[in-house]
Amino acid sequence: MVGLGCSISHLQASLEYGNDVKKSAIMVLKRNLMATDIKEITQEFKMIHELNRNCARNMLTFVLSPTIEDGQSASLKDWNNIVSKFIDELGLRECQSVAYLHQDKLHKHVHLYTSRIGFDGKALSDSYIGSKSMKAAEKVALKLGLKTTTEVRKEKQSGTKIIRSEIFKIHQKVYRTTLPTTIDEYITEMKNEGVYVIKSIDKLGNYRGCRILYKEHDFKASEVHRSLSRNNLEKAFTKATEQKKNLNDTIRKTISPTRR
Repeated sequence: MVGLGCSISHLQASLEYGNDVKKSAIMVLKRNLMATDIKEITQEFKMIHELNRNCARNMLTFVLSPTIEDGQSASLKDWNNIVSKFIDELGLRECQSVAYLHQDKLHKHVHLYTSRIGFDGKALSDSYIGSKSMKAAEKVALKLGLKTTTEVRKEKQSGTKIIRSEIFKIHQKVYRTTLPTTIDEYITEMKNEGVYVIKSIDKLGNYRGCRILYKEHDFKASEVHRSLSRNNLEKAFTKATEQKKNLNDTIRKTISPTRR
């Protein structure tokens, strides 16, 4: 089961998305709230938010997504239990929370909205909430007998071992024969071998890593082999630059006339 989390400020729009009839949405949990209507629930949240006007991103939003098989076999009671244990795992039991199940697609998932502002007016920390969400979802999955992200990853690695080995051998051939010194050179040389390397760019335009597309398979580069991670590729490019420089120096020394 995957757990994603972040802090937000757009309360009503988020709740309306959570309760979208087009998503076949249904409420599976409500804590410390009386209302059931979106506008009234929004007002209940805002009443508490008034206790702390300094906190702009006063809501936490989470997505809980079990595997397709686990999601399809779960009853509404099961979904309520999943969300309840996730909330408890994050220490949010006393906060206002509401959760909606989206079931318009085969891969069912829950959108959970929790207030960061407690009844005492204090704001809960949202530091590392993404990482904490993943860890909490992993613990809940273990407790309830659901597949964890670790298990899913291992199954994927086991089922794609041969194809990942092919990609890695191509990577080794490219590095050995062409010595690419930049990510763009590497992308071009890999493409010549039938492997498509797609750069992952963040919102600031920074290169964060790569995805590998090969024979209808799609991997994070580091899933193919740890040497294809961003840091290790950059080390390899630096080494290749030094090797090419040394090679050029050797060639120049060889062909230059000896000074007398």
